[in-house]
Amino acid sequence: MNIIERIDRPCEYVEVAQTALIACQYLYLWLFAGPDDAYKVYSLAILMAFEFVMVHSGLFMAAMPLKASIRLFIPLYGLFAFAFGHSMREGDYTIVILYLATVLNRMRFAFFNVSKSVKQRVVRQSMIALAVYFVLTVSVVCAESVIPSFSLGTAFSESASYAREVRAGGLFVEKPYVPICLGFLYYSVLSFFNFKTVWRERAFIKRRCTGGYTEEVTNKR
Repeated sequence: MNIIERIDRPCEYVEVAQTALIACQYLYLWLFAGPDDAYKVYSLAILMAFEFVMVHSGLFMAAMPLKASIRLFIPLYGLFAFAFGHSMREGDYTIVILYLATVLNRMRFAFFNVSKSVKQRVVRQSMIALAVYFVLTVSVVCAESVIPSFSLGTAFSESASYAREVRAGGLFVEKPYVPICLGFLYYSVLSFFNFKTVWRERAFIKRRCTGGYTEEVTNKR
């Protein structure tokens, strides 16, 4: 077992906590955003649009060979990251940094000879994220007229503080409660699935260890 597989379990726990915290951040802004949160709301709305790129990159980079990822997918999706980065405040490299961090996280298995089961789990998680994103995006966009806006209604979207920060257009920007609601649902579902995966693997390892111990004692007898 190499170092990547040794730290894989702690990384899984960190990912569960990270997605849960992000979901809480989206929920907080959906319910309690104020004028001072205008740029935070705008940037998180743009990040949800950029997640469209990230879920594709996650699946392709996990499933494709290392050379194809380095030569094609990393530069291609990197261009999308820079393009989205231009819609942010000048000097804000959040999207670019997020992209690079995500690439390193998703590619950590590609540079080491890890077990087939680990690679299959990464591909499965990427496919789940892609499916969840598309299902939730279509559902939220179609139901945007009935989604409660809470603190992100017309008064917020037409406020001077929010208008100063807007550098793009479209539904996600004009109705910020839509991407913020989507972000809350998306990261909540991902956190649930990641926790379920970790718990299932933990239970499987526990059963295997217990079964192995019982079998060893039985053989000795």
